[in-house]
Amino acid sequence: TTALTPARVSEKLQEGDPITVYVAEVIKPEEPKSRDSKLVLAGHKNKIVNLMQFGNRSDIEEVKAVVDAQKSKEEKVYYKGLVTAVKDIGVIVAFRMPDVPGISSGLVYKTEVQGAPDIMSEVQVRILEVVIDGRRKQLKLSMRDEEPLTGQAAKFGDFRDMVEKTVKGTVTGFQDYGAFVEVVSDSGSTQKALLPNGEIKAEQIPEDPAEVLEVGQELDLKILQITEKGILVSQKKAEA
Repeated sequence: TTALTPARVSEKLQEGDPITVYVAEVIKPEEPKSRDSKLVLAGHKNKIVNLMQFGNRSDIEEVKAVVDAQKSKEEKVYYKGLVTAVKDIGVIVAFRMPDVPGISSGLVYKTEVQGAPDIMSEVQVRILEVVIDGRRKQLKLSMRDEEPLTGQAAKFGDFRDMVEKTVKGTVTGFQDYGAFVEVVSDSGSTQKALLPNGEIKAEQIPEDPAEVLEVGQELDLKILQITEKGILVSQKKAEA
């Protein structure tokens, strides 16, 4: 967040250049004609919130001590936080912990995000892990109550909220045990899924899925499960 002054912007901008700015702060809005009344603008929405304006950062060692105590009691503690940045990999959330002075912040990886929070959205988060590795210090957060997807299953995170939902899928290939289909998530990402022979809609379970399906065929499919091995779908249950 920065106050836009001619000295700062003239290095990169010329008069008449169109720009997009975000209002980060309104100073003395009750005195609009005062010289001290001004808008503080940000050139990117991820710069709207400056954590330092809320106070000093928390000590990550103190945060870790609290989190370790919670884990020893198998507690899931949620904190009310504010989204301060939205990135391709997830969102940054700032929050206060009652037992730790200062402001804490961490990353909610995209597979742990719930809904579609934007800058300044109020959210509930819990701390999954406190990483302290030399200069690398990080809080890994989640908005979800269920345990995180790990290993190979993590790459299917865009489909996490789509289990039991019906989606469109396109047949891409076959094996003796089923058909491979490409499915599309609500966010537009695609993944390969398995349609087992027993979940194909047919008069009887086919020994060869190519006998009842063809490559390029579009199907209505229900997402049954996400595992380390991939996404499991059903044609029978989608059309039941």
